[in-house]
Amino acid sequence: MQKSLLARMEELLSHGGMNYSTFLRAYSVDDCSGLELEEIARQAIGENVSIDSIRDVSFADIDLDLRECLGYEGDVSAGPKNGITRAREFLDLLENICKDVRAESERSCVLKSFRFQEGHPAYPVFWDFSYAFFAEDECQILVCSSSD
Repeated sequence: MQKSLLARMEELLSHGGMNYSTFLRAYSVDDCSGLELEEIARQAIGENVSIDSIRDVSFADIDLDLRECLGYEGDVSAGPKNGITRAREFLDLLENICKDVRAESERSCVLKSFRFQEGHPAYPVFWDFSYAFFAEDECQILVCSSSD
């Protein structure tokens, strides 16, 4: 996954918002064959990671989370800059991220979602999601959340 796309979206959504910041990260672990997802997450994110709610997903599930969560408009006390989720820059960037994640999904043989019990690399408040993409040679982990 293109980390630069995620970084640009993170900056776009966090800049100018009120009590709102986003965390959009992709992690990669090479040669993950034979490892459980929790061990892969520990290698990628940190030894204090504990996960649960692991389930198989499709690209459609991931695409829905990307569009709904990144498009979160907030409320009167917290959220991204007013109107940013309707701006051309946001819409173009969202499409590019979804295309990039689709390509990673198609390259992968297994897609999983999971939740952090401990060790989340951010502090989720408004929304969060985590996905693992298992390909032959590596595992990619996508972790996205927003907080105040």
